[in-house]
Amino acid sequence: MKARVGAFVGLAALAGLFLVLPMSCGDTPAGPGPKKDSGTDPGLCSHCGTQACCNGSCTDTTSDTGNCGACGNACLPGPAPDCANASCTCIANGQQPCSSEQTCCANGCKNLKTDSSNCGGCGTKCTGGQSCNNGVCSCGTEGTCTGTKICCGNSCVDKNTDSNNCGFCNNKCTGGNTCQSGLCQGGQNNCGPGGAACPGGQQCCPDFCCTNCFGGNVCQDQTDGGV
Repeated sequence: MKARVGAFVGLAALAGLFLVLPMSCGDTPAGPGPKKDSGTDPGLCSHCGTQACCNGSCTDTTSDTGNCGACGNACLPGPAPDCANASCTCIANGQQPCSSEQTCCANGCKNLKTDSSNCGGCGTKCTGGQSCNNGVCSCGTEGTCTGTKICCGNSCVDKNTDSNNCGFCNNKCTGGNTCQSGLCQGGQNNCGPGGAACPGGQQCCPDFCCTNCFGGNVCQDQTDGGV
């Protein structure tokens, strides 16, 4: 009788042991939810169907950038950061990798060292007439133009005050006008935003006609209502 009881207890303990053992990658988990496994089998898991078992998860190696073509094969930023048809490539380049000196951007393969629309990074544009030199927007040997300066003829000029490049490159102020806030104005026949002509004895100072203009930009007239 004692032998039978001992055998029954042994079988019960053995059955409990099987219940608590984790399923292998080839076992099918019960119930709904994400399909996970132990990750010990690098091949196909029975519950993953045609997908691969990578690090405990089912994944499609034809499009997974972290497991492209095989578990652990990650597509790195640069010429081929995307995964298509189990190969690292550049989808924006017709699913072809970029050359070694190019980077795959949203609009195709770009050289980030020379492309003024993608300078130093995808989508980084050089402005003010500057060009991309070794991944940095600059104006010839002067470096980067800052503030209200723009690059004209490989030189940084202030578009707000430069009468030869007023507002934009090669826009020259003539007829006595000077460059003020990026607009050619100040001449006797072109005063202020409306371009009014000043009466005799007055001058543009610089936004309206004035008899006494101090320093070229401050009207000293007490009764002058302006034009």
